[in-house]
Amino acid sequence: MTVSSNSTTIEPDPTLKTMTKAKATLESLPLDEPAPQPATPAIDPASPDRFVNRELSWLAFNRRVLEEAQNTRHPLLERLRFLSISASNLDEFYMVRAAGLKGMVGAGVVTLSDDGRTPAQQIARLDQAAGELIADQQKMWGVLRAELRAAELYVLETDELSEEDRFWLDKEFREAIYPVLTRWRSIRRIRFRSFPISVSHWRCN
Repeated sequence: MTVSSNSTTIEPDPTLKTMTKAKATLESLPLDEPAPQPATPAIDPASPDRFVNRELSWLAFNRRVLEEAQNTRHPLLERLRFLSISASNLDEFYMVRAAGLKGMVGAGVVTLSDDGRTPAQQIARLDQAAGELIADQQKMWGVLRAELRAAELYVLETDELSEEDRFWLDKEFREAIYPVLTRWRSIRRIRFRSFPISVSHWRCN
């Protein structure tokens, strides 16, 4: 309240004015407005599509490894290393995971995975995805090989070898590699009567 010298003037209370406006706003809202409905899910909660296949997910991870080889911000040899990791990962994938699925197919298993695929359907999809990955690996190797040559680092084809190179390789194979293979073969023949699996990423010291 403010009192002037001539007469008494009563100014409205600001709080009361705000409350009056809020009440008017509430009264103007329709009372019969329906409540908002929940959004329809993009995937049916009962559908197997809500799951990601474990093996396909692994191949997607290995593709991300390959993408690191495509990243020109990495040093050249580091990119080559990512490519080799991608290749050895895929070898192991087929020796372990895909082999398990093939064993299930051979045993006549038709049980569906969580994403709704039989073992045979999973193998077909894996072969398609792996084929695309291998094609991209080969393209990347062509790119890296050209860049390696530009940096004076050479991976030679057989027709590019000199006689001295061929002599050294022949000697290295006969003295360092062949004895290891024959020793493994003798051991495996006694125990399992089969030739050993050659694992390319093992190191023989």
